[in-house]
Amino acid sequence: MKVLLLLKQIIYNIVGYPKDEPLQSTIEALSVFEKRTKWFRCLHYGFVQSKQTKSRSNFDYISWAIRLTAVINIIRGLTLASTNNSWYHLILGDPLFGTNVLPYASLFISIWLAYIYSLFEWFRWAERSGSLFMLYDFHQCRLDNFNSLQDELTASSFATFRTLTHIISVFFSRFLVWGVFMITLLINGPLLSNPLYYHNYEFTITSSLWSISLTFPMVYLFNCSASIGCYFILISLLMLIRYKSLVKKGYIAKVTASNLNRDVSYLVNRTISLGNETDALSRSLKYLILYYIILASIVCDLGIFFGIIVPNESILIRYILCSMGFLVIALLGAALYFNGDPIQDLSKLHRYFLQILLKRRFTNFNNELFKIYEIFDRIIGPYNGVSAGDFSVITKRFFLTVLMENASMLMLFTCNVQTYMQRK
Repeated sequence: MKVLLLLKQIIYNIVGYPKDEPLQSTIEALSVFEKRTKWFRCLHYGFVQSKQTKSRSNFDYISWAIRLTAVINIIRGLTLASTNNSWYHLILGDPLFGTNVLPYASLFISIWLAYIYSLFEWFRWAERSGSLFMLYDFHQCRLDNFNSLQDELTASSFATFRTLTHIISVFFSRFLVWGVFMITLLINGPLLSNPLYYHNYEFTITSSLWSISLTFPMVYLFNCSASIGCYFILISLLMLIRYKSLVKKGYIAKVTASNLNRDVSYLVNRTISLGNETDALSRSLKYLILYYIILASIVCDLGIFFGIIVPNESILIRYILCSMGFLVIALLGAALYFNGDPIQDLSKLHRYFLQILLKRRFTNFNNELFKIYEIFDRIIGPYNGVSAGDFSVITKRFFLTVLMENASMLMLFTCNVQTYMQRK
């Protein structure tokens, strides 16, 4: 029994489960995560966001160094992938010089770097334009020790929100530190395992310089993309928890609608307010979910491909690539599955409001009646149709589609490329 309790405590410590810890520990976890994301230049202001457009920002030498080195290395990777001239390969110092996977690896790195660089620029633009205003709710939670959120949510919803927020903040704070070592090893491991690195001094000098110039933006941009994912998960978590709390309060208001007018009025106003926030957030972050799914799928499939199917790298690098691919795909599938079907919660609200209408007699010009009709219009569907990447289209059917797309993409890599590379 003691062994099981010890094992349980170890798992809690690894995951970051806030068992028997005060609320201050969750606030500290959010602050630590915010500081590390600022250090990796994900956001200038962290959780302190507003709806107002920021006209100017301070000149940041590190951000411009990231931009410059990222663009240079994208051009370098495309050059290595498009030429067979050994002199260019030597001068550009590719760590896979002399191997038959050079064009594919260079193209893969260039595409990955371009993806995360565009995500970095998009998120910085979103911060300047005031599109990340919902992050300010977490700043308010820190200021008043979660008191305002406790008043808004039900007790069970608040406990769920606090636990998940703590776990996510701790996990990503540790992941950012681990990502530095992982990216550095993935970039420099093939170089150090290349025999030419120790015999050709010209290649040693050029490859070392290019390796430093590639490691710098890759570490920052990789951790920046991971930080963006965490911020987006926190925003989605708060929004979904608020919806679920409203559903529970809607059930209570449905049961007691004939007696408590104040509960019905609060439920109607809060549903419309949250709907306005959701619409604004969905317009500003409409394609971020789809972007992340495509990016994660491509990177994970290629990681599994280079880690298992192509036996041209060291065993350590191959294990890291395939392990990272399987882990991220599993996390992506779990997130899509357990975060799916938020439309069902909205349909519950629709049913509760119908029962409220049956229990109460509204006058023809009652303000609450018109607000309930407005809620019905919103729950039926988006104003401009369903767009790819909207919050309301993440369903379990979409989860199955992502799994099938990953399987088919990996199968295409295996069938079309492996035979060609074995011939070479």
